[in-house]
Amino acid sequence: MTKEEMLIKLYKDIHSIAVGTLTGDGKPFVAFMDIMCADETGIYVSTSRSKPLYRYLNTHPYISIAGMCGL
Repeated sequence: MTKEEMLIKLYKDIHSIAVGTLTGDGKPFVAFMDIMCADETGIYVSTSRSKPLYRYLNTHPYISIAGMCGL
């Protein structure tokens, strides 16, 4: 599966994901989000500037993504 195929599968088949990152003091943080769009460059999620996740994503450039396909 190519990167592009995987990104489209995340968007179309999974859609809701858990995004993991680190807080300002290095503790793990997870938020559940919906993927708004996907293309060959990546996936796009939406969060508010007032949410902690927004600050953490701007502080730590690395994230983990988890999602589950229905059986």
